[in-house]
Order: sequence, then C-alpha cells, then structure tokens
Amino acid sequence: MSEKLNIYQRMLKVQEDVVFVKKENRGGLKFKTVTHDQVVELCRKSFMKHGIHVSASLTDHEVEVVRSQKVKDGKSYEAVNLFTKVDLQVSFVNVDNPEDRIEVVMGGHGIDPQDKGIGKAISYGKKYAILTALLLETGDDPDKENLNYKDDSEPPHWSEDAKVMKKFYKFIDDNGITEVAYFKALDIEKDLRECTMTREQASAAIGQLVPPPPDPDKEKD
Repeated sequence: MSEKLNIYQRMLKVQEDVVFVKKENRGGLKFKTVTHDQVVELCRKSFMKHGIHVSASLTDHEVEVVRSQKVKDGKSYEAVNLFTKVDLQVSFVNVDNPEDRIEVVMGGHGIDPQDKGIGKAISYGKKYAILTALLLETGDDPDKENLNYKDDSEPPHWSEDAKVMKKFYKFIDDNGITEVAYFKALDIEKDLRECTMTREQASAAIGQLVPPPPDPDKEKD
C-alpha cells in the first residue's frame, strides 16, 4: 500500500483487482443473483490491501404496510408485509487521509413480514453502491431488460415459448408420435420442461425435424 495514492487512485487499484461478479443460484431461487455478502467477500481483501474503508450511513427511510390476499389449503387469508425504502450514503475513505473520500448516494428497498426489511434494504443499497463505484460487471443490465433484452448467460427456456411449443406438438401429433417416445428415441432422458436448449436452437431444430427413429422398446415387441 502506498500512502501517496489518493482515493481515486486506490479505487482504480481495486478495479484492477476485481473485474467481474458472477451471478449464482442462492437460497433456492429459480434465478441467479448477486448478493451483498458475495460482493463484500469479493472486494474486502482488495479494499484492505489498498487502504480503503467502506461505510454506509442511512440518510432517510420509510416503511409501507403492504397487504395482499393469499390462499393456503383452500383458505383465504390476508398477508401483511413491510416494504422498506432507504436512502444511503456510502463512503469510500482513504485510511491515511480520512478527508480524502468518495461518497456514493444509493437507494435500497426490502420487503419482509417482520423486522428484516430495513436490513435487506441497506444491504441492497450498499451492494449496488459498491458495484457502481467499481464499475463491476454482473451480466445483469436493467437498461437492456427494459428493452426486452434476453441475457445470454441465462438462455430462455424453450418450453416457455408458446409458438415453439405449438410447432413441436403439431409435429409429433401429425406424425402420431408421443412426447415420451420422441425424446426416448433421441436418447434424451430429461423431461421436456427441463430441456436446456435456447428458443432459437429449438426453433431451428424443430424447423428441420424428421420423424424420430423407431422406439427401441416397440422394436423388441
């Protein structure tokens, strides 16, 4: 660590150390995400190495009660959650000259039926403040998502595409083929809903389909 470096130079050193955060499956979610702890774990050593202290201050917050109707075991009930929004000021401080710092203002939100909403909101805001300050890539681009962007790292399930599925089922119906027999003949053990082909790959393959080879079990009969 060089005491002559200012906070911008130190942050640049961290950017050289840490360039990408990989989204992962966590907590049983059906999609991949980047968590607060994952970002901290990835960046903490580099912050310490280059003499940068990171702190977050809560500047404002509000809590809203959110009520919704749920159904469980055939019975309807009212679910109550607390939606918390916060404004944070996250400081990246030169430990050798505390007056030398970068301040990042970031919002955060969290929802919880008990008292964890504030913690979730702070973690959310702090995570994005670090990602923003270091220009870290995650493969997650909200701007592109607003334009119906499809993340290449997460190919869309072809079985979710109604047009592709309609074309597939028309083909097997026209040829008197069952779904199970078709996939068995192609030596695909996975269920159709677990197929990992992209929509584009599936659509192209279906466009060139020919009846599958005979079912091995029927040949034995």
